[in-house]
Amino acid sequence: MRRAAFPPDEVVMAPGGGPLPLTSPARTIVEVARRLSTVDAVVVADALCRRAGVGPADVVALADRHRGERGMARVRAAAALIDPRSDTPRRTRVRIGVRLARLAPPQAAVLVRAPGTGEVLGALDLAWPDRRAGALVDRHPEIAWYCAEALGARGWDVVCLGGQGADTVEHVVSRVAALLARVARREWRDVPDLRGRVPRRPAAPRTYPAAGAPAVAGARSTVRRMGDVDHTRAS
Repeated sequence: MRRAAFPPDEVVMAPGGGPLPLTSPARTIVEVARRLSTVDAVVVADALCRRAGVGPADVVALADRHRGERGMARVRAAAALIDPRSDTPRRTRVRIGVRLARLAPPQAAVLVRAPGTGEVLGALDLAWPDRRAGALVDRHPEIAWYCAEALGARGWDVVCLGGQGADTVEHVVSRVAALLARVARREWRDVPDLRGRVPRRPAAPRTYPAAGAPAVAGARSTVRRMGDVDHTRAS
């Protein structure tokens, strides 16, 4: 229990007309951010901003008003990470985990539309539109698969993460890092080096007649050597 005097514009009355005074949404975020860890504070702030209609600018303005008070630097750090479009605490934690891992900052809750028609092709929880990459976090497997297939047909690289809450945030962030690394390799594969050489792409596997097979037109086999084991597939 803490007691403090607040200016009138930082106090609101409880919904329903009751006589219970409450701190305003922005002031509540300030008090939470002063005392909790940054990640926990952003989880609370995302939910409160989404429901109350306040934004990071309101929180920063309040922190500037109380400049010099204890914890205002923590408030500004949390305000810089607020994004009300993250619609669940888990998705907020994953988004902040991606930022803390020093990966490319994602956009939250992105609708991918078809060029020209504006038709909605899918919704991504985290997206990097300039790289045509995205992630679905804790979605139902069938819904996630349908969205990933629809966007994959349009050239997007989409991964389904989280296992509906079964995977840890650290594991989900590591999968995001793998996605971004794969996309980066794809972007650089046709860029020449300082000597003007373009990296070689993997050659198509060589084909050989199937051993002991009758000479039938088009009957061939593909042999790939992986370690000390030969894998033969008849086509």
